[in-house]
Amino acid sequence: MNFETQQQNLEAIEAEATAELQAKLSQLSAEEATLEAEVDGLLDGEVEHLQTLLMGQLASPKHLAHIGLIGSDAERLASLMDFTAALADTVSGKIRAFDAVKGRVGQCLQQVEDIIDLRACTEGIQKALMGEEYEVAARLIYRFLAMDESMLRRSALAEDSKGSGGGTDSLILDTCSLEQSFAKLHEAERRLKTIVSARFDEAVADRDLASVERFFKIFPLIGQQEEGLRKYAAYLCAQISEQMAAKKKANAAAAGANISSGGNRAAAYLEKLSALFETIARTVDVHYPLIETYYGPGNLLPVVLVLQAECDRQSAAIISEFKAEKNFAALSLTISRHLKQMSSMAGMVGSSKESSGSSGSGASPALDAKEIDKHLVDIMYLINRSQTYLNFVGGHLQADIEAAALNRSVKEGGESSSEKSITTVNKSSSSSQKQAVSLSQGRR
Repeated sequence: MNFETQQQNLEAIEAEATAELQAKLSQLSAEEATLEAEVDGLLDGEVEHLQTLLMGQLASPKHLAHIGLIGSDAERLASLMDFTAALADTVSGKIRAFDAVKGRVGQCLQQVEDIIDLRACTEGIQKALMGEEYEVAARLIYRFLAMDESMLRRSALAEDSKGSGGGTDSLILDTCSLEQSFAKLHEAERRLKTIVSARFDEAVADRDLASVERFFKIFPLIGQQEEGLRKYAAYLCAQISEQMAAKKKANAAAAGANISSGGNRAAAYLEKLSALFETIARTVDVHYPLIETYYGPGNLLPVVLVLQAECDRQSAAIISEFKAEKNFAALSLTISRHLKQMSSMAGMVGSSKESSGSSGSGASPALDAKEIDKHLVDIMYLINRSQTYLNFVGGHLQADIEAAALNRSVKEGGESSSEKSITTVNKSSSSSQKQAVSLSQGRR
């Protein structure tokens, strides 16, 4: 008996049991409806008797004869109710039995599908690896990892204890064959993991973007989702560093010409920091759909953490150079001295001109209000660009977290809230797009 015939037999048994139970349920429902109609008629009659008694017609011999019927009607009503209750218990018991049979049939069908998939995976995995069809091999491994190995082992042991030669024995693998299949697939899984990791590193070294994305998509299929995100984040960090180095070389000549002509040297550092924010924000915006599609929502945060560490490293160096160029330490010391002098001069109001003259002779170098204003403008520009960048990245993270929450609620049966959650995610995505436009504008 082949696999298809066995499955058809199981489906036929399930259909026959379902039809029999449906017919019995229809018969019992009809009997129940008849009994309920009789009970309603009796109750209506009893209401008329009560109304007659309340109206003072009890003294009539004609109505006194009905009182004797109340006891017999009540007994009949009680017997009908008992019969209805027993009938309901019988129906519910048959339904419970049907549910149990249906569950066992479903488990049997799932087991048959797992065995068929196990054989297909065992036969196809070696061929896929030899042909370097790594996507096909990854899908086979994904199907294998989704199987319940313990259940298949228990089934194989049960069949071994019964012995071979039954009608369904050809479907069930014996314990030896089952363990051989598991061993082959686990070995293929380890081999595929090694190949995918090595090929991804080679693609990064060769700057082959298509191959990088190809092997990045395979990681979640072979149970290495975290490894794939870690490697891809490191790859994106390297790309950001290269782009920033290229921009630094391209802007070096223009910046030198601007400085030689009397331009603001600090503006070059601010432009460099703004370019860093734009590069990272563009990287997040471009690569997020790929991460969400193949790794699912809720996996952007590990990548952003790595990118943010790179951002912190480069921005700290840029800000350090900016502070050195502005000489904020000396400026802060000068302002402190002037504040002390202004405080002492305010305490000496009404003193002699000699004392005021002597205090003036030891004064610190005069402060240039316009120069301080330039410093404040540069600082506010830096804060503004940093806040815009953080809002942009935070918007993407919020949308990703909300999409993950929506996905979990759908799996738990919360489909009713899907429209509201999707609207929230779309609003967050729209806000992130507006922030991306704002981030690419406002250059000094």
